[in-house]
Amino acid sequence: MKWRKPALNTLKCNIGCSWHSDSFNSGASWLVRDHSGKVLLHSRRSYAMVTSPLEAELCSFVSAIESLQNLRYKDLILESPLLQARQALLEPHLFPQHRSLIEKVFTLLQSFNSWNFHHTSYASNRAAKAIANSVFEINKFQSYVAR
Repeated sequence: MKWRKPALNTLKCNIGCSWHSDSFNSGASWLVRDHSGKVLLHSRRSYAMVTSPLEAELCSFVSAIESLQNLRYKDLILESPLLQARQALLEPHLFPQHRSLIEKVFTLLQSFNSWNFHHTSYASNRAAKAIANSVFEINKFQSYVAR
């Protein structure tokens, strides 16, 4: 599957994540594209002492949504293949140990005029995944937001 462009005058944010059990570190990434597919912004962030893949995925969502809020975006589509985060956000009562991260996601989303979560395949989310993987593959622990 290929990445699909959003509708005219719509922005899409793809969210990526990587986690390493041996170091308890994770990489979070996001990138925003417009309706033509042009990347407007992208970001990477690393987290330490992340105890599970689910925690890493939720941290990736928090990182993306928090950044987009700070950048004053108001309407967007959030797209990700992260299955565990998807389940936790759809059924938060099943994940009481991650209640604070789940609540943070929904609290941050309240500042947006409109938002949608779209689940996608890993193949169509390659760019975001590659950025998240760069934390470990080339030891890029420095966080950034770039055009």
